[in-house]
Amino acid sequence: MLLGLARRLHGGNILTLFEIMNLTKLRIATAAVLAGMAAGLVLLFQSNAKLEKENQALREQLVPLEQLRADNERLAGMKTSADKPADQKQLNELLRLRGEVTGLKRQLAESAKLREQEQRALARQQEATKDAAPEPANPERELAISKMNYGKKWMLAFIMYADQHQGQFPASFDQATTLLSNTDIDARRNPGELEIVYQGSVSAVTNPANTIVIRGRQPWQTADGGWANDYSFADGHGEIHKTPDGNFEPWEKQHMQVPAAQ
Repeated sequence: MLLGLARRLHGGNILTLFEIMNLTKLRIATAAVLAGMAAGLVLLFQSNAKLEKENQALREQLVPLEQLRADNERLAGMKTSADKPADQKQLNELLRLRGEVTGLKRQLAESAKLREQEQRALARQQEATKDAAPEPANPERELAISKMNYGKKWMLAFIMYADQHQGQFPASFDQATTLLSNTDIDARRNPGELEIVYQGSVSAVTNPANTIVIRGRQPWQTADGGWANDYSFADGHGEIHKTPDGNFEPWEKQHMQVPAAQ
């Protein structure tokens, strides 16, 4: 700088010392101002950049909030439009359940009333029969029931035998003895009282309810002078048949089937 001043002095441009000092101060002040302005611009730029980032973050946060607000409004609208039908449906269901409960209560009350009536009727019946004389014994009736039940038990054993032997009824009582149930058999009964009148195939029986398989060997006379005999049929049921003269042949022919092999 001094060299420049010397050159300027040498060229005929004479500057006073005061002017030189003023010029130097001006340049220094200008440089300081420019430096301060530059520093301020830097700070301002940094501050603006920071604010821009914060604004961007806030904008990003506002987007989900706006979406949530829109969703809430949409859901609120849907709820408002759906409240009335849902409430009506629930009301209808409640009314239906109340009706069912009322009906059940009515049925329970009627059932309780019927049970009470039945109990009163049973009590009256027991009271009426408490002092009544017991029914007199009927030996004839008891004999008929004992014979019929005995024949039915053998008929059940015959059916079980046929089921195990290709549908063929046994030819003798000994073949089905192991299948005979001894439960409640009258001790007075024995196989000698019975005879087999059908020994064929079960499938060949055209009318099981009308076909005799086992019958009593010896009819017995009843109290009224008639005769009775017991019969067991292919379907498993038993009967007691009575005739006034002891001739069972016409009736038996209507209820017998001769096997094809015979």
